[in-house]
Amino acid sequence: MSFTSFEFAVFLAALFAAYYVAPPKHRWSLLLLGSLVFYWFSGFIIYVLATVVSTYGFSRLLEVKRSRWIAALWLVLHIGLLAAVKVPFFGLLMPLGISFYTFQSAGYILDVYRKKTAVERSPAKLALFVSFFPQLIQGPISRHGDLTKTLYSPNKLSSDNIAFGLRRILWGVFKKLVIADRLIAAVTLMSGDPEAFRGGYALLNILFYAVVLYADFTGGIDIAIGAARLFGVTVTENFNKPFTARSIAEYWRRWHITMGSWFRDYLFYPLSVGKPMRRFSRLSRKLLGNGFGKRLPVYIATIITWFATGLWHGASPNFIAWGLANGMVIILSQECQPLYKRFHARFAFGGSWWYHGFTVARTFILMGAIRSFDIYGGVGTTFRAVGSIFTPWRFPSLDLGVGGADGLVALLGVLLLVIAGRERPRRWFFALHPAGRLMLCLLLLCCILVFGVYGYGYDAGQFIYTRF
Repeated sequence: MSFTSFEFAVFLAALFAAYYVAPPKHRWSLLLLGSLVFYWFSGFIIYVLATVVSTYGFSRLLEVKRSRWIAALWLVLHIGLLAAVKVPFFGLLMPLGISFYTFQSAGYILDVYRKKTAVERSPAKLALFVSFFPQLIQGPISRHGDLTKTLYSPNKLSSDNIAFGLRRILWGVFKKLVIADRLIAAVTLMSGDPEAFRGGYALLNILFYAVVLYADFTGGIDIAIGAARLFGVTVTENFNKPFTARSIAEYWRRWHITMGSWFRDYLFYPLSVGKPMRRFSRLSRKLLGNGFGKRLPVYIATIITWFATGLWHGASPNFIAWGLANGMVIILSQECQPLYKRFHARFAFGGSWWYHGFTVARTFILMGAIRSFDIYGGVGTTFRAVGSIFTPWRFPSLDLGVGGADGLVALLGVLLLVIAGRERPRRWFFALHPAGRLMLCLLLLCCILVFGVYGYGYDAGQFIYTRF
């Protein structure tokens, strides 16, 4: 059941009406029922139910006996299952959203082990935390202590929540149907024949994919956040203007925030401060000095974390290369920090607007090059496609699958994204009378109905991150 399907709109409207008609103390139960119905029509419900049962049982065991072996066994079982469904060798179908609810449950188990969150005594409430339908498909990856503040509450009908929710849903659907699904045809065509679409076309493909992925992923997250808010549930934001980042590290603090914070808190920090790494740190400082020897253990933890992040996206050489490339660029940037400091001390233009723009553009280009591993079918193919950008460009007359009218609509949609992301237009929008905001939302709905890209039966394509 896709977020942009007619079935989802009917399901959401029906659940919304039932939620506020039901007695307040039973409203969270309706959310659980709705989430299970959603997953029944969207994937293999047995997987999510098995995750709920094992997570509940192991958390209660941890409550009785705080043992790292209990937590480790849960991780081995579920991360192992996640790895098995992601590896093509086993031929298993990957259940919808398994990466997201597995990591969300893993965070809960680790927080229970660390005594950072209380054990959920109700198996039904834990089932709702694991399977809450808006974030099931592509996140965000919520923490138990954050999501449950409003998830189990008898939330009252609120005009503010309804306005916020519908506005975010419309904005997300606009990004998906008007921009992402319009340009994905060109990306698919150029990625499928990299020998024909090389040179300038390869660069165009990378730029198109950056727009497609951003509009597709943030559009899905907007719908998830908006749908949750209709029921008074607050879900963590997952993006913060990532294309304004001035470095790769800053980019990852702004893009897919909940995934990055999960790997940071549950993998990178434990690796960095664990006993094995502390022993290695003493050895490396003894052999290599207090400079690089002190940084080396952190860099090793960084590489392991990014290797795991690549595997989370997919058990293929391309995603592993993608993860390692991110880690290596971050490490290289950290090693160059002394050079950056001397450079800025020598030249005074470091704070100028044009240098700021240069660093933003540099980060965008670097991320585009790294993201190309997600576009093409193999590591070698990716290197050849990116390498062709630095050869003489030729533009043979090739059909990109996007006509002039479609290109113009997509361009206007991207310009609207840029304008809406700036602070002044946002303040202007919220300063409007509610009737004015309603008129703009209706205008946005008309744009979706007129310019949206629909497939068979008026359903849109699946979101890109559902494959993760």
